[in-house]
Amino acid sequence: MKTEISYSSPVTASINMLDSIKDLLNSISTEIYIKPDHILSGATLGQHFRHIIEFYQCIIDISEDCLICYDNRKRDLRLEESIDFMIMRINSISNKMKILKPELPVQTLSKFTSDPSEKKVKIKSSVGRELSYGFDHSIHHLAIMKIALSINHPEVKLPAELGIAPSTLQYRTKCAH
Repeated sequence: MKTEISYSSPVTASINMLDSIKDLLNSISTEIYIKPDHILSGATLGQHFRHIIEFYQCIIDISEDCLICYDNRKRDLRLEESIDFMIMRINSISNKMKILKPELPVQTLSKFTSDPSEKKVKIKSSVGRELSYGFDHSIHHLAIMKIALSINHPEVKLPAELGIAPSTLQYRTKCAH
């Protein structure tokens, strides 16, 4: 498994994160991937992976008016049912990500309540900032999945740094010396 992630740019870091996710996917069975897990409140690992990947999909599918709306992601259920399909989608996203311009200004469209009468809010951002968000979002979900895998499937070999932020890894390295 890949254990070193390069953080030189949000594009590179995101592509390396996706590579690490593919490594993790290759280490689990379809049975583990699709099985509801009580630690995940009945969700499956596949649902968590789909959630991560669809955020990245929103970033690479920026609209012509440079708008990103995570609320409107497509939620392709095939991603949570098939590891092979997930890996194909990750490869596609990684390839498209290579041509992204981190400095490109975008706006996100977000709703901060479930109240249907509330309107979505536009927030100025950039592709690089949104990739950083996708990266951090991935770490958060991987940490949750790591807990579930560690408890329910200890036979799955997990990298020690899975689900840990780069700043935490750096801090731990500094403290160890």
